[in-house]
Amino acid sequence: MDGGAGDRQGGGAVTGSDEAARDLITSRVGPQVTATARRSSSTL
Repeated sequence: MDGGAGDRQGGGAVTGSDEAARDLITSRVGPQVTATARRSSSTL
């Protein structure tokens, strides 16, 4: 996905549920998983 810091707000490929899941993961596990999720989402 394009736009590192902006991926939370934009990205046509990102759906609302994906963002909610990502926020949930972030609140529980922290930046490590966020970085991993970001990396895997760019391969989608």
